[in-house]
Amino acid sequence: MARIDESGIQLKDVKYFNKDYHENHKKQWTTSEIEYIQNSFDSLVAMSLALGRNADAICMKKVSLRKEKVME
Repeated sequence: MARIDESGIQLKDVKYFNKDYHENHKKQWTTSEIEYIQNSFDSLVAMSLALGRNADAICMKKVSLRKEKVME
């Protein structure tokens, strides 16, 4: 079963780099992006589209923040 966001975009479409959705690919993370990740209950697809970053990058950033004890 494919995970589909309310936008109709599937997780497989945003999991890896896609030039149509990820305009912030390989750019530095901003403070506001990090705050969004820490406080968001949105789906991974919604976060990927909102941040312009692929889902794997968001997951890796979450892991990094947890290791730094910035995020629970």
